[in-house]
Amino acid sequence: MNRQEEQGLQEAQAEFMKLVNSPNQEQSSTPITPTPKTNEKITHEVITPEPEAAPQIKAGLTKEYSHHSFADFCKAPAPIRYLIKGYIQEQALHMIFGEPGSGKSFIAIDMAASIACPDITSWHDKTLNHKPVIYLAGEGAAGLKKRCAGWAAKNGVDPEHVQLDFIDEVFPLDGESEEYSIENTIANIRALQPDPGVIFIDTLHTFMNGDENKAQDVAKMLMVCRKLIRELKCAVVLIHHVGVSKEAKNRARGSSSLKGAMDIECQVTKSGNKVTLNQTKNKEAQAEKSLAFTLEEVIIPLYDNFKDW
Repeated sequence: MNRQEEQGLQEAQAEFMKLVNSPNQEQSSTPITPTPKTNEKITHEVITPEPEAAPQIKAGLTKEYSHHSFADFCKAPAPIRYLIKGYIQEQALHMIFGEPGSGKSFIAIDMAASIACPDITSWHDKTLNHKPVIYLAGEGAAGLKKRCAGWAAKNGVDPEHVQLDFIDEVFPLDGESEEYSIENTIANIRALQPDPGVIFIDTLHTFMNGDENKAQDVAKMLMVCRKLIRELKCAVVLIHHVGVSKEAKNRARGSSSLKGAMDIECQVTKSGNKVTLNQTKNKEAQAEKSLAFTLEEVIIPLYDNFKDW
C-alpha cells in the first residue's frame, strides 16, 4: 500500500468513528417493523369450529339395521294394543279363513265398519279403538254393497259416520309392474286415508299373483303385507279359503308358512244360520274363546223395491 492509499484509509476510518459516536444518534430497543405496502392485505387467523360429522356406517355395511340389546327390551316391554280387543291387534298380520258361504265376509265387514264408526261403542262386547279402515274388495263387490247397507240399518248408524273406504279394483299386490307396484298401492291408500288403522284384503287369492301353494311365492306376498304394516303403521287382515281336501278343511288353503306368519288367525264355520268364529292362533296372548253369531235378514228399503227383478 503506498502512502496515498494509506492516507485515504485513515480518513475513511475517522469518518466512521464520527458517525458511531455522534450524540444525535438515537438508540432504541424497539424492533423495526416494516410498514406494509398499501396494496397488501393484513390477515388474521380465526378459529372456526368444524361441522359435526355425519354418522358413519360401520365398515362392510351398506345399511345398518335397527338393533337393541336384551336389556333394552327388558326396560320397556311393549304393551299389546288392539283395534278390537283380542281379535285385531294394531300393526299386526291377521287371517280370517273359512269355506265359501261360511260368513267370513259378513264378519270382516262387521269388524271393519265397527272399527271405522265412532258411533259403535263395542264389537260384541269387545273393546274398540276407532280408526279409518281400507277394504280391498276383490270378490262380490255388489254383494258387499248390500251387506254394508244392511249393517248400517241394523246398527242404526249414519253411513256418513263410517270412515271405511273400499278399493274394488282387482290387482296383484305382489306384482312387479310399475302400475301395480307396492309403492303405488300405498300412495292410493294414503290418498283415501292418510292414517288407516287396518287394511282388509278380501280375498288373499284374488290379490295374489303368485301360487299360494309355493312357499317362495307366499313369502313374497307376506313381505308385501309386512311392508303395508311398516309403511302405513296399520294392521292387515287377510280373508282366505280353507283347504280343498277333507284333511285340510280346518286350516287355511295353501302353504303352511301362512299360518306361521300370522299374529292372529281365526276360522269361520257355519251351520244353518249359525256362524262360529274360532281363534286358532294368537301369537302374543291366550287364544280367545269362540264367538257364536246368528245371521238375520235385514230389509233394506232401497233394494226391497226391486225384489221381483
